[in-house]
Amino acid sequence: MDPSDFAITPSIQSHSKVIEQLTVHLCDSPINENLWYDGNLRCQDGQSMLIYEWTPSSSTSPFRINGGQGFYFNQTRSIILTIIYRKERRLHKEQSGITLQVSHIIPRLQMATMLVGNKQKGTHFSCRSSNSPHLIYAIKQLNPSENKFWWRMHLIYVRYFGRKLIQPVFDSKLKSNIAQTNIEMTVPDLFLMKGDYLLIECENTSQSNCYFLIYYIYDSKLTKNDNMCEENSFSSLFKLVTSREILPTNQTITNSLNLDGSTIFAAVCMLLLVIWISIIVGCVIMQNCKKIGAEDKDNNCVLIITGSLNPIHRSHIANLQLVRRYLEHHKERPLNVLAAYLSPTHDGYVKNKLGSSHWIPAVDRSKLCQEVIKEENLESLISVAEGEFQYKRFVDFDDVVIELAQFLNDERDKPNGLGLLKKPLKVVYVCGLDHFNNCRHVEQLAKNENIACAVIYRLNASEDYIKRLEEKSSNIYYITLDDERKTLVDVSSTKIRKHYQNPTDSDFENLTYSVVNDYLHEKYKKN
Repeated sequence: MDPSDFAITPSIQSHSKVIEQLTVHLCDSPINENLWYDGNLRCQDGQSMLIYEWTPSSSTSPFRINGGQGFYFNQTRSIILTIIYRKERRLHKEQSGITLQVSHIIPRLQMATMLVGNKQKGTHFSCRSSNSPHLIYAIKQLNPSENKFWWRMHLIYVRYFGRKLIQPVFDSKLKSNIAQTNIEMTVPDLFLMKGDYLLIECENTSQSNCYFLIYYIYDSKLTKNDNMCEENSFSSLFKLVTSREILPTNQTITNSLNLDGSTIFAAVCMLLLVIWISIIVGCVIMQNCKKIGAEDKDNNCVLIITGSLNPIHRSHIANLQLVRRYLEHHKERPLNVLAAYLSPTHDGYVKNKLGSSHWIPAVDRSKLCQEVIKEENLESLISVAEGEFQYKRFVDFDDVVIELAQFLNDERDKPNGLGLLKKPLKVVYVCGLDHFNNCRHVEQLAKNENIACAVIYRLNASEDYIKRLEEKSSNIYYITLDDERKTLVDVSSTKIRKHYQNPTDSDFENLTYSVVNDYLHEKYKKN
């Protein structure tokens, strides 16, 4: 066994029936007592978290957690082993317990557990992820019955317009080694966001139970109290799942979820749709579409700005408005702008690029963008897309734009989505000329279906290539700002950050908004 792994192995004597239950808890406080008999968990003032349970119907094989993730122990935490016996008079020389393997290596990723289900009887229920995103690591059935009651589990990924993506995880009726009752599944590819559901069904008898211990991984920077699960018996969710009685009889399912490369790619693409979870995309698009009577038009579009937005400033908002006017009044290739989005980049990229002293957490960047949109009274046009920074890793701008275009046009086929739009919807990526010159991915991006790029002039940036390209490509729009160049001020987030780090006499505060200035004053005062 790898010495960096964490493992719990039950050590049960031959007379295992004398034991009713064995549990292991992680206690967030030190324990002074070594033994007690009243069956109550002694955790002083700290919180406890169940990390293992064994019953007579359980397997005696080790439960392992691979190196790199696990539970963190220190001088303020304790492990509590609790054994509940059926009959005390039979405890002569009873020495059951556990073998606990720990590692001296601090885990790279923290783990937690949550109890889900109903341990009293069989039922069906849905359990919603409540706070921070997390990655499910393993699922362990608790108090398994010796009788072979069926149960099955699905994940429901909830998206906008009532879009629900269903992923089956396990069905005991389809399992080949049905004799194994203590099912421990390692499922490291199940990524849950806020609002997604675990959906579990068990045979509804008084003798069975539907009670599980879910192990999940969270980044240490995320909220650590995400160890709760809300039970929700939403019958509408269960209607999505095929009835167990009519499932194909030749279907097979394994103990663990094994994904090949193509499946993982598909899962990543599907998870990228999280980018648009926080956008009230249908409402904004359809409201503006109806307002101008553009349901049948073939030149409808939405705008998107990606980037650090660290912090947002007046040019970000002004550029969206500028591009909107330019596109709607273009003499040869006019476009109807139905909505616009600000999509803050992932913390992993921004913090690595700027360092901790200048980095603004994505949650704060998003809130600042929302406040700015309200201040400008542009809620009917501009929204903040939070999903890009909520995704588990950095996603580059071209992938973000391509996924948005695919998602929006898929929604046109759905009556509850963007079904009123008769023609494809174009996504226009907005950027500055400096970014265009430094990154030729922008040019390649404009060659994709239903995508265009709007490039805005920046001071001291070369215009030679963009002017030649605009003549050749119908999906490249160049906003030259000829009339504004004499009074143009070069505004950038970099200059604003530098000003607050080393304040100058220049009037930089007018380059952004009061809510942003207040935030930066507090941030750099702490630094």
